[in-house]
Amino acid sequence: MRFWEARNIIKGGELISVDMLFIDENSTMVQGSIPALRQLQFKNRLVEGSIYTLTGFDVVRSNPKFRLSDSAFSIRFNEGTELEKLSTTVRTIPTEQFRFRTYDQLRELANTGKQLHDIMGELCQIRSTITGRIPGAQRVMLNLRLESGTVVCVSLFDSLSHAFHSKLDSYEREPKIVLVTGVNPTIFAGKLYLNGTSATRVFFDSETAVGKDAVDRQDFLSLPSDGTDQSASSSKVVVEFLCTAKVTDIQVAEGWCYIGCSVCSKKLIREETSFTCAPCNETNAVAQLRYRVILSVSDETGIAAFLGFDTEITKLTNVLAAEAAQILENVEVHEQAHLQNVAPGTDDRAANTSDVAEVSTAGREAETNEDDAAEDNASKKARVE
Repeated sequence: MRFWEARNIIKGGELISVDMLFIDENSTMVQGSIPALRQLQFKNRLVEGSIYTLTGFDVVRSNPKFRLSDSAFSIRFNEGTELEKLSTTVRTIPTEQFRFRTYDQLRELANTGKQLHDIMGELCQIRSTITGRIPGAQRVMLNLRLESGTVVCVSLFDSLSHAFHSKLDSYEREPKIVLVTGVNPTIFAGKLYLNGTSATRVFFDSETAVGKDAVDRQDFLSLPSDGTDQSASSSKVVVEFLCTAKVTDIQVAEGWCYIGCSVCSKKLIREETSFTCAPCNETNAVAQLRYRVILSVSDETGIAAFLGFDTEITKLTNVLAAEAAQILENVEVHEQAHLQNVAPGTDDRAANTSDVAEVSTAGREAETNEDDAAEDNASKKARVE
């Protein structure tokens, strides 16, 4: 039915084998494999959807990882394998077969690496980083509403994302039903993602019999959501742009941090003795200092200002906002001690030879009074927004 190249990503995309799915007149589907050393002998003779007679192959136990069929055995080509394409046959052999699973079943299989199943749903939204200009890693994320009403996210990376865009452009209209094969279910941050693999194929609308049936069924389209739909956009295609630029300045006039809720990250309202979080409806919210930094950036095309929040800035600096505030406070203490040791009109070079012991003492006094300074620091933090 289908064939694809299995490659080792860790070893720079080294070809492992050419894998395929066979189906016979009894609707039994098994996985086949051509080792990399023999792929030149057979690969060019394979045509998806064609009928073959196959003899002289090895029957081996199916790999328990990333299985694409329910069969306990698989076919492996060897040096004596004979492959012959048939133009006609009196046998009735199905042209397609898919292994669909429910949302709950996919969650049970998530992060196990055991099975690669198929998914079909109504297309809700397309999110893409591909702009046609930027080379490198790209991704496409499809929000599909299943027949149950649950919305799942299918992620296609690199070559799969480009293949999807090429298919979408040539389709010349927006598909209603999308079928994706061989996805690997993964749970990240509590959410289910269905990641594309080398065995993944994407089909639109009536390109498959089961897809055509879904298009013809009016009860499948425009299904009500069960509340798990994370897409709020009225447009189905959303392009996410990637920009590579140099940070030229940090705009500190409007501050670099704020007091946020430790649960939802929203800005807190300061009361006399506590903080209130309106989104959480919490009058005694736990406060946490968070980044809000405006970065000036530029590239060969111009300049722009980017707003970075806590997660992004923490990744860039490897320093939490609360730790950054403590570092800045210590710098201020040392600067004040340094200025006290410099007589008016003294040259900066002479200041470097002043009594270091006094500066060190000031630093130790600041450390011993850390508890007293913490309260003042909290007031400073609350004003910096």
